Amino acid sequence: ESMDFSLYENRNPSKPTLLIVEDTPGQLHLIIESLKEQYNLIFASNGLAGLEKFNQYREKIALILSDVKMPEMDGFQFCKKIFEDKSNEHIPLVFITAYFNRDEEFQDIHLGASDYIQKPINIYVLREKINHWISRRHYETMLENLNDTLEGKIFQINKLQDIISHEIRNPLHVMKGSVYFINKLKNK
Repeated sequence: ESMDFSLYENRNPSKPTLLIVEDTPGQLHLIIESLKEQYNLIFASNGLAGLEKFNQYREKIALILSDVKMPEMDGFQFCKKIFEDKSNEHIPLVFITAYFNRDEEFQDIHLGASDYIQKPINIYVLREKINHWISRRHYETMLENLNDTLEGKIFQINKLQDIISHEIRNPLHVMKGSVYFINKLKNK
């Protein structure tokens, strides 16, 4: 029995959106069953389709889950394409791989991937890793917003400081000039 994956796509737009790039229907079915209640899911069966979906939903994507070995464009090529654009660096990408070795781990990190999950997928590990990366990104965003707010406040304080010092200096210059002229008149 084949599953119609489109029935599960973009069903919960108010929840964090995951882009899942996976070409194996059995793996995809397991992932959907594990995540459909907690997340909004978007699917692609290879890296090329993943890029299209990424560009379509870019603003909404909280995390990318990508297989490594896929037809047309593998996960490494897909990852490289996503992170060529530096503005995407904040999006966590987690690889799903059966072929894990130290060289791949180095390549993952070098390409910008955040983490990996080995096949066969343990759904508890999958959920924990996704929750970790989405929470981490949420807190990073909060810190960035606080930093922007603080920088804005510091800018306002500096501007106010400049205005106040200017307003204080103006009368001082007038008084200094007056004293100079009074002294000149006295000395005549």
